[in-house]
Amino acid sequence: MTALELTMAISHYDHVEPVLSGEVPIAGTSPVFFELPIPEMFRRFINFQEWELSEMSSAQYVSRRAAGDDRVIALPVFTSRMFRHSCIIVRRDRIRGPEDLRGARIGTPEWTLSACVWARGMLSDMYGITPADMTWFQGGLERPGRGEAVKPPALGDEVSLTAVSDSTLEQMIYAGEIDAIMAPQYPPGLRQAQQSTEGLVGRLFDDPLSAEAAYLEQTGVFPVMHLMGMRRSFYEEHPWVASNVYRAFEAAKQRYYARLIDPQASRVPLPLLGEYLAELRERFGSDPWPYGLEPNRHVFETLIRYEREQGLIANDISVDALFAPVEAFVDVT
Repeated sequence: MTALELTMAISHYDHVEPVLSGEVPIAGTSPVFFELPIPEMFRRFINFQEWELSEMSSAQYVSRRAAGDDRVIALPVFTSRMFRHSCIIVRRDRIRGPEDLRGARIGTPEWTLSACVWARGMLSDMYGITPADMTWFQGGLERPGRGEAVKPPALGDEVSLTAVSDSTLEQMIYAGEIDAIMAPQYPPGLRQAQQSTEGLVGRLFDDPLSAEAAYLEQTGVFPVMHLMGMRRSFYEEHPWVASNVYRAFEAAKQRYYARLIDPQASRVPLPLLGEYLAELRERFGSDPWPYGLEPNRHVFETLIRYEREQGLIANDISVDALFAPVEAFVDVT
C-alpha cells in the first residue's frame, strides 16, 4: 500500500521533534514538513490552505469558524500553550499595577492575536478590567502600518480601537502617547532601551509566575496558543489521517516526557528537573500538557467566551464543532 503524502507546516518544538525527525511515524502517511516564520505560516494557511496540515492561531481559528469559514478543521493537538501575563508592557511611571490600566491607552499589533485575547480575558476575569475600560491603538511594534489579519466582526461601539500607520508602538510608548503595549513578544528595541531609560518601560507584573499561578487556580485554564488545523477537503477524503496524526503527536510528547525523567542520565542541561516535573504534575495533573478534546473543553469554552466578550465572534459556536473526532490508543511508548 502506497503511503499517503502529507504536507505539514509546523515550528520545531521539543515535544513534537520525534514526529519531525521520523522517530515517531504518522501511520499510513509520508509526511513532508515545512517550517516558516509563525505569522507567515498562519497567514498562508488560514487564507490559502497551502498544506494539508498547519499550526494555527487558536483565537483566529475560533473566530473564522464562528464566522462560518469551515475550510479548516482543527485536531486537538496543541503545539504552544502559555500564560500571557508577561505580554503586557507598561510605562512604570504611569502603570504600577493592573488597576492602573483602567482608563489607560494601550497599543497592540492585532486585536485577534491569541496572546492578546487571553491577556484581555485574564484582565477581565482576575481584575474586572474590560476592553471598554481602556483606549486601544493598533499598529506595528517596530515597523509602522501593521494591518489586522482578521477584522473583529462584533466589536462594540464602547470599545475604542484606532489604527496607527505613521508611528510604531515602541515610539508611542516612549513618547508618552500610549501607556502600555500588549503583544506576544517583548519588543527587542524595548529590551535594549531599558538600561538607558532606567527602567521607564517594563512588564506589568513584577512576579508573573505568582500571577499566573493565581489565574490557573481561579479559572482552571492553561491557555492554548496554537493548535493543528487540517484542510477540510483533505480530511473529508482521508478521515483516518486525523487519528493517526493525533496518535503520533501524543506518542512524541510522551517520549519527550520519558527522556526528561530518565533516571539513567540527564537528557537536558537543567538541574533538579525531576523535582520540578513532580511539582508541575501536582499543580496540573498527570499530564501537564494534555491533548484531546475533553481535557481541554473548559479551556476552549473560556476562549469562546473571551472572543464573544471582545467582539471577535458574533455567532456562538460549540467546542465540539471546532475539532475533528480522533481515536486515542493505549500504547504511546
